[in-house]
Amino acid sequence: MTTIVVVVDALDECDREDDATAIVRLLSMAEEVTSVRLRFFVTSRPELPIRLGFKHIGDSYRDLALHEIPSPDIKRDISIFLAFQLAHIRQNFNETITGPGLPPDWPPSTSLESLVDMAVPLFIFASTACLFIADSNYGDPEEQLNRILEYHKTGGWSQLHKTYLPILDQLLLERTDSGPVSRPENKKAEIITWFREIVGTIVILADPLPAVSLARILGRRQFDVDSKLRGLHSVLNISEEPRVPVKLLHLSFRDFLIDYKNRDANPFWVDEQETHERLAARCLHQLSTGDTLRKDICGVQYACLYWVHHLKGSRVRLHDRHQALQFLQHHFLHWLEALSLIGRISEGIGLIDELQSLVDLDNGAEVSRFLYDAKRFTLNCRSVIDHAPLQLYSSALIFAPEGSVIRQTFQNHISWITTKPAMERNWDPCLQTLEGHSGWVNSVAFSSDGGRLASGSDDGTIKLWNAATGALQSTLEGHSDGVRSVAFSSDGGRLASGSDDGTIKLWDTATGALQSMLEGYSDWVNSVAFSSDSRRLASGSDDGTIKLWDTATGALQQTLDTSTDSTKLSFHSSGSYLDTNIGHLELVDGTKASSGALGVNRYSYGLSRDAS
Repeated sequence: MTTIVVVVDALDECDREDDATAIVRLLSMAEEVTSVRLRFFVTSRPELPIRLGFKHIGDSYRDLALHEIPSPDIKRDISIFLAFQLAHIRQNFNETITGPGLPPDWPPSTSLESLVDMAVPLFIFASTACLFIADSNYGDPEEQLNRILEYHKTGGWSQLHKTYLPILDQLLLERTDSGPVSRPENKKAEIITWFREIVGTIVILADPLPAVSLARILGRRQFDVDSKLRGLHSVLNISEEPRVPVKLLHLSFRDFLIDYKNRDANPFWVDEQETHERLAARCLHQLSTGDTLRKDICGVQYACLYWVHHLKGSRVRLHDRHQALQFLQHHFLHWLEALSLIGRISEGIGLIDELQSLVDLDNGAEVSRFLYDAKRFTLNCRSVIDHAPLQLYSSALIFAPEGSVIRQTFQNHISWITTKPAMERNWDPCLQTLEGHSGWVNSVAFSSDGGRLASGSDDGTIKLWNAATGALQSTLEGHSDGVRSVAFSSDGGRLASGSDDGTIKLWDTATGALQSMLEGYSDWVNSVAFSSDSRRLASGSDDGTIKLWDTATGALQQTLDTSTDSTKLSFHSSGSYLDTNIGHLELVDGTKASSGALGVNRYSYGLSRDAS
């Protein structure tokens, strides 16, 4: 059988934690493939969601922590890598000059050994050092190697300092006929200032930007940005194509620059909080200037999506005179329109939530009222403006309560409408209406963390919604008749659905994949419920029975004859009995005992964790 090995590098660099855990679940499903032997080699920092994701898939993987690899093995591997790369650098250099070039035994064994000692245990040091040695902007390979080795003699520095300071220090040197000399202090200060502004921005950005967009957000000329990044190819991935984002070659460069503990030893240290604050201000300035955010103009995507991220990173508290409130009072509708045009309107609700968390409780009464109303307004019209963004300036305002802060702030947009419908004065308790099913909705259930909502309908589908924004995440199809009950597992990773087709289906909520189908009923399945540990599933039917299933194997464990319809059931937290519409059913050695009759409930319902 053919073996295919797939390498997944830097899993921890997924944009969202949910994406990383979903990939882990998908990898575990490779065992179901029988035509080839699939193997996956995954590298990642040991972030908690990823460690938990692997823990949940059982023993189908082997874990290898790099810090547990014996030091001699690491040293040997790095030595092989450096010897190969330096030989390649020597060859390339000798082909570009007319003189004798570097000798065949370059680098000397003592220099190679010192470089290996500096690198262990970080391969990123070895890789970065080779890029620097091969960079002809600052000298020939021998000069570059010697500059790195000078830092080997400096004690007390971290490994990252020894990796990156030899490269950055070259910015502070001036090349002369007699060799590089230190620049005057005022020139050094100028270089460090632009470095912190430009490179500091690159390492703090939530999403990489090409040089042309970077220049725009910083208010600089693109030529200026390009020329200043020219000497940093050893640490940045800079494409010749101006529309390709500038990226870090390795996240450790960011760690090095924002390391607060070593700020005094690092002249290039970047103040993360200050950089976030500057970026937030630049984003708001860009969105507030000229025609960047006007009707029918998409604007600048990065500023629209991430100005709140940078505001939060600056740890600012929003008060009633803050620039953010002034921006929202003038451009809130333009901002929502831009988010809608780029398909990110649902994210706007989360951004408003983040802004609310930043409000100064003592000095932010006005901004607090504005943000509360902004969220209610966005939730109320999200589905409309998702399809027709320009309705923001008419129907969304007209059908908002007359006392709405947003309606009153932007009423000039509807002043041309002479006859307006009578609306309530204030928002009613209904936060949002979720639409999408083509038949009756019979059952809804919240995940245990309150983040997702599942709905089962007579149209035979289950829909998964983002409970905070109301955005549809996925539609699960597979039942041949109406879905009468849905239930999440305790970790939210699986969903059970019971249907009028007499079957129960178990779904992976991250991928939407059908995991298994449980059969055995002769009539409708009215209710399903997971045990607290999610190892068992109970199901009730119109055929007068309740069945208990092993969720791991799909095996039927027990059938309880109730002689009546089972329309409601749930496990007690102890797992020792079921609460049903006919009473308590005790689960002891396959027998049952009934007591305490409960009211019959034809359909199922669910509450969020906080019962809101």
